[in-house]
Amino acid sequence: MYTYNDLQKIGDNSGKIRFIQNVISEHENSEIYRNGAISGLFYRGIDPDLEAIKKVVYDRNGNAHADTVSPNHKLTSNIYHLLINQLVSYQLGNGVSFSNTALKKSLGGAEFDYILQQILIYAANDGEAYGLVTDNGILPMCSACKVNGNEPIFAPLRDEDDGTLRAGVRYWRLSPEKPLRATLYEPDGYTEYKTDNAGNLQIYSQKTPYRICQHRSQAEGTFLSYDNNYSAFPIIPMGFINNQSSIVGNRAKLFAYDVVLSGLVNCIDANTVYWTLRNAEGMSPQDDLNLVADIIYRRIIHTPEDVELKKEEITTNHEAFVAVLGVLRRQIFTDFCAVDTENISAQNITTVAIKSAYENLNLKCDEIERYISAFIRGCLKVKGFDENEPFHFKRPNNINELEFVTKIAAISPQIGDKMATRLIYEALGLIDEYSPDINNDF
Repeated sequence: MYTYNDLQKIGDNSGKIRFIQNVISEHENSEIYRNGAISGLFYRGIDPDLEAIKKVVYDRNGNAHADTVSPNHKLTSNIYHLLINQLVSYQLGNGVSFSNTALKKSLGGAEFDYILQQILIYAANDGEAYGLVTDNGILPMCSACKVNGNEPIFAPLRDEDDGTLRAGVRYWRLSPEKPLRATLYEPDGYTEYKTDNAGNLQIYSQKTPYRICQHRSQAEGTFLSYDNNYSAFPIIPMGFINNQSSIVGNRAKLFAYDVVLSGLVNCIDANTVYWTLRNAEGMSPQDDLNLVADIIYRRIIHTPEDVELKKEEITTNHEAFVAVLGVLRRQIFTDFCAVDTENISAQNITTVAIKSAYENLNLKCDEIERYISAFIRGCLKVKGFDENEPFHFKRPNNINELEFVTKIAAISPQIGDKMATRLIYEALGLIDEYSPDINNDF
């Protein structure tokens, strides 16, 4: 395993080039990378296990042959994508609020909310994601999943003494025939590399400090000034539960769901049909083939005298398939601590029932909130702000709005009209339009 301490031992540029190549190779052969890459496929609606299934038939000698006749539909569900996005939207859909609004502006303003969501999506798929802090905002980086299909990958380099992230390699290649691009991030700056026409990795841009300011003067015009680097390494990790991908422990269940779903369609598409012949001892194998050909192509059957023909059909047990799909779906949603909205779609469901349905999701969000908070504090530290500056998240109010508003209106004499109005605006998602000067009439 390559670490930041190994990087410190390298002196010349040629040694760093070999080191970068070794880091990339080791990263792509790691279990973390394999799980993240698989997770990214499921997130994009691709089930690699289902795609690998090959239907076969066996001849009389027991030899397997590719089945090119029976239906082989491969239906991949989008459940995994839904579950990840539900978690991210529930926790970060309303963004993060800072008591000091200037802090959020320094992190990118409203764009910071979307960046946080992207990094959490990466973390949920890879087990850990990263954000590069710059003067212009935060650059999200994944470890393997590439949920957008072609984004760069980041391989971290940690300190052997305390395990902190001290360096890393970000790399990408648009296609096999295109050059490899790599960036080595170190505490004092970053160096860019690129493969030449012969496929050799070379320095593309010399080491550059992280902070570069542009200045103008009448005497010198526009020029660049290399400012002091950040007070801490500007790449901040965002962990996830158990430091592992969400696909771990759930891949088999997702595959089973896709298999049953595909099997249901395949069986309905072509029920098993066979023919029973009586008094046909005189028919040769060629006669059998001719009989089948008549059935398939002409739909007319010519049989020898005294031969009786009877059709038999094995139909699909539709109810069994549907029952298994239901069991798998419930288990997947339970294991992800997710909310299956199909079970709470009734209009008259109570607020208590809705909150109960969201309890497991709330517990999971409570767990991941500490990873997100640690990431935000890391960003504040790099920017030079106090890590203890207060901020908070606002999860959605998943309630029966009519029931809630009725209750608030009923207790408004006790809590006051202004407080009641504020609670109602918040429940309806209109808190930004609330003003203490609004007239109330309950």
